[in-house]
Amino acid sequence: MYFKRKIDVFLDNWLKKENKSPALVVGIRQCGKTETIQEFAKRNNLQLIELNFWTNPEFCSFID
Repeated sequence: MYFKRKIDVFLDNWLKKENKSPALVVGIRQCGKTETIQEFAKRNNLQLIELNFWTNPEFCSFID
């Protein structure tokens, strides 16, 4: 079961933009970030690439 969040509206508007920047989703642990993005990708038939810096700290080298 998915609970709709305020960010859903933001993401829908972001997707409609012609010249969009990458979306970086940050927030406290266990607030539904991953679930929200997975549901958004599924709802819009988008390919999802997930970089989880918590479980894979070596990904931090991509942004240093």
